[in-house]
Amino acid sequence: GQTVRLAFARRSDGVYGIAVKIIRIKGSTVDFYHTMELKRNQLRQFVRVDVNLPLKFRIIKTENEESKKQAWKFNEGKIVDISGGGLSFLFSRPLVPGDIVSFKFQLTTAHFSGIDAKILRVSIQESKTATYYKHHVQFINIEQKLREKIVKYIFEKQRQMCQWR
Repeated sequence: GQTVRLAFARRSDGVYGIAVKIIRIKGSTVDFYHTMELKRNQLRQFVRVDVNLPLKFRIIKTENEESKKQAWKFNEGKIVDISGGGLSFLFSRPLVPGDIVSFKFQLTTAHFSGIDAKILRVSIQESKTATYYKHHVQFINIEQKLREKIVKYIFEKQRQMCQWR
């Protein structure tokens, strides 16, 4: 019946905390009551929200020979999450960490064009029908007024999500 607090961290995401009641202790095993009261403390500088939005981008700087062939041509992808500091997008082939890309996309608050970003990491996302690559990027040299428009969109999206609960 005693309540204990547990905490764990997810890399590059946040620290999670939960208070749970102990059911029993048997040897080195501790059983807890189930709860949905998980609290998350954000580690990121900017809040990130999930989205599903079209994206156009161009590779403007790369050391990869394959990517050089595609440099400056528009490619289409899908934004899966966004924050004031960067975004993640899906694309049919992997780009290389360190590549610099230029984005063109639309949020309900504004149209964005020529926003440069650096590819930080790439992970594989498999579905039943295809394999995509999730690219995690950080905006570079973004104007403060453009960042504020993105942050405004995120706050509006969060407000909507809270109303739907």
